[in-house]
Amino acid sequence: MFLAVLSLAPATTSKPKALPAPQRAGEEITYNVKMGNIYLGRAKFKYPGRVKLGNRELNLLVFETKVANFWDIENIYSDPQTCFPVKIERDISGFLKKERITEEYDQKNYRVTITKNNGRKKPEELLIKKDEPIHNAILFLYSVRDIPDLSVGMVFSVNLPIRKLKVKLVSIDNLKLPSGTYPAFHFESTPKQIAVWISTDERRIPLKIEGVGVFGYVLIFKDYRLNPAQ
Repeated sequence: MFLAVLSLAPATTSKPKALPAPQRAGEEITYNVKMGNIYLGRAKFKYPGRVKLGNRELNLLVFETKVANFWDIENIYSDPQTCFPVKIERDISGFLKKERITEEYDQKNYRVTITKNNGRKKPEELLIKKDEPIHNAILFLYSVRDIPDLSVGMVFSVNLPIRKLKVKLVSIDNLKLPSGTYPAFHFESTPKQIAVWISTDERRIPLKIEGVGVFGYVLIFKDYRLNPAQ
């Protein structure tokens, strides 16, 4: 996968078989969005599967959030072999403002070009250069689900456009949610910006996600569907 293992501390744990990404085509995961005890809205991950973008066949992951008067949808295109982002198209609408953000990744040269356009002035363009391939936080969730032999103590390097994190599998917890109690792999980042709980069953569902949204909200698992149109 795209993650670089920095250190391993083996632990005695079950080793469930993850569901390979191509078999997740049609997957939808719905979340309640909360800040503290306040319910703010809904979020959803959708994995339509492989799509054509130009002359390339890529994975497409859609992440949609609807919170009060704020709506945010991201189309995330990634390389099927490496899980590195290739292109991200993000539309944000709310508070009397609309904005489109496009991220174009040049993984050979470790660069990403970010273009912001709100339709009222000249688009803003930012070029970010890194010293190694560039990751995406949401794609991290999907790539780590495909690692079959997760063990407590594993540490991963996640090189995001504006920061670099180390994400560690710190424990296996019994996570209590409104929808039930689930055995879950518990990941935390250093610096402490992201925390994720992923179910230990073969579906490897991200059950609780802290720190992904720009407002610091928490995603709480509500519903899982595979091939919901069938």
